[in-house]
Amino acid sequence: MYIKREVKCLVVYAKCQEAAELKGDKEACAYHGQRMRRSLDDIDAWADMAEAALALAEHQATSGYDPSVDGKAYAAERGRLWDAFVVARAKAKAVNQQ
Repeated sequence: MYIKREVKCLVVYAKCQEAAELKGDKEACAYHGQRMRRSLDDIDAWADMAEAALALAEHQATSGYDPSVDGKAYAAERGRLWDAFVVARAKAKAVNQQ
């Protein structure tokens, strides 16, 4: 997963689209606009995975060692967060394979 590279590409696409707009090149403008939208979609998928991973880690770090937390409630929430992470990870991996 190349999040940093994709963000850099997004900046380049935006600059190219801006230059194409200034030149009045509608074809290039449309191409770079399409590349920007795809780049944003890819970044969204990776960000969703990162957010799910952070939520899972935070839950484990804050609730896993808290004696006042009910074990069943902890396990249920951990399972829900894990499932959300797995789904987000699959979407992010699909982005890499495009």
